[in-house]
Amino acid sequence: MRKPGCIEPVFYFVNAMDPAHPPGYILLAPYTGGRDRCECPTPAGYRLEYADTLPAVDVLERKLQQQERDGAIAEGVRESQTFAGIQSQIRDRIYEHIKSSATDEYNREFLRLWLQLSERESYLWARHNDIGNRSASSEEFNPDRIDVKI
Repeated sequence: MRKPGCIEPVFYFVNAMDPAHPPGYILLAPYTGGRDRCECPTPAGYRLEYADTLPAVDVLERKLQQQERDGAIAEGVRESQTFAGIQSQIRDRIYEHIKSSATDEYNREFLRLWLQLSERESYLWARHNDIGNRSASSEEFNPDRIDVKI
């Protein structure tokens, strides 16, 4: 029998000693095994906890969201550090080919255009922020722009 105001618990594991993750890292239990109990084995280095009220679930959700954001930021930093030097070397070699007298005009133009298309920041900006010919301060739907193929 649950206390008044309580919901079926959400079980999760909190890192206490696992060196693979930072302290406080949260893993959701993959299954519970029934009402008000967790039959899922607790991973080594973790402790079992639960949230049994809506405010506690909200707190857990915010922690999980922040954990995901922190992980994505760290992954982006690692990727940037890992590949920045390599990308710079490739870009430098392409510029050398463009400047070389051995490269014909067709290939120079191809390499220039390839560099423009491969610039990640501008590509991502265009991919996610292209609003066409409408104002950014309005939200509108134009059914004529939808291309339905039958």
